[in-house]
Amino acid sequence: MVLASFWPLFVLWAIKGTSPVVPHHVWAAICVGIAIVPNLVLYARYAIARKQNDTRTVRVLSAKDQREHVIVYLFAVLLPLFDANQNTLWDLAALLFALLVMLAVFYNLNLHYLNLAFAFRGFRCYTVVTETLGVGLKSDRELIVVLSKQPDLTEGQEVTAIRVSNSVLVA
Repeated sequence: MVLASFWPLFVLWAIKGTSPVVPHHVWAAICVGIAIVPNLVLYARYAIARKQNDTRTVRVLSAKDQREHVIVYLFAVLLPLFDANQNTLWDLAALLFALLVMLAVFYNLNLHYLNLAFAFRGFRCYTVVTETLGVGLKSDRELIVVLSKQPDLTEGQEVTAIRVSNSVLVA
């Protein structure tokens, strides 16, 4: 999911090219492939989860709309990496290292849900403290991400959603 979140950057890099370092047609093919393949994997996971009814029901204890994370993502990640100089092999190596660091940060901070494809489809992003519901089981609290088209998630609301990963649900 993390690499799929960076698809706009790879599309921009495909358009921009790398000057003399890598031939444009090779660079564009690599970037488009990196933009498309992770999203196809994400879509396949979502489709399989829907088909197998891989859902999870949680009770919302608190929810916070995280739209500002998308803005931070655009201005703090995409624009600096897009504008980075790629005139030499060393510039390209430094840029790829910066990308790997950003991917690691996104993964470790659990920000892998920031995929503009969901935003374009009208999904809002909520960070939710939940109470997991189970038959005859003790309830547990945890922090998850719920992507939902609902304008608001309220305290006490039960949400049944498709489980894309252990920490990301799509309602």
